[in-house]
Amino acid sequence: MAKKKFIIGMVLVLACGLTGCRQAPSIVWEDTADSIQIRQTERESESMTGNMQQETISAESTDKAVIMVDICGAVVHPGVYELEEGARVCDVIACAGGLLSDADRKTLNQAALLHDADKVIVYTYEEIQAGAGDQLSGENSGTGHQGKVNINTADAEELCTLKGIGESRARDIIAYRTSNGAFQTIEEIMNVNGIKEATYSGIKDYISVG
Repeated sequence: MAKKKFIIGMVLVLACGLTGCRQAPSIVWEDTADSIQIRQTERESESMTGNMQQETISAESTDKAVIMVDICGAVVHPGVYELEEGARVCDVIACAGGLLSDADRKTLNQAALLHDADKVIVYTYEEIQAGAGDQLSGENSGTGHQGKVNINTADAEELCTLKGIGESRARDIIAYRTSNGAFQTIEEIMNVNGIKEATYSGIKDYISVG
């Protein structure tokens, strides 16, 4: 095919010389079957590459890790919520319906990042004033006990080793069981003045009734 085009070109040049042409002839390049096939293959390859990149971006945008976070205390709907990785405290509060009017916002870092199995406790103003939320360590965290604190027999000093229970609240516990009899369940401690769900959530794993 190339040889044929070369011969055609030479003929045109000679014809121009014989007729006195002042302008060289213009040769139009014709696509061969091979060149057409090459360009078609290149277009198909580019299309496949674009589709693969789009699928990769789509997979990355939808394949996000999921975390489970427990929120309790002064929120509308306490519970365990499923969120995407990278969620913050404000996100789980929104899932729980928002804060109650007596929630102590000053003790919350709503911009804090959450992780799987995190527990968020929202305290009330009253609970904070009573000592809830203090970062106690060692034996004061409840982890130092060989066994659980029996809220029916513990004295004020022992009750004060529980997180969020100060001297005043310990006296309230003793006064309650003196007036009403022994606690029948650990949940009953929330009947004591000043002990609400947030405080209970912080001590429930470290108390018993017998």
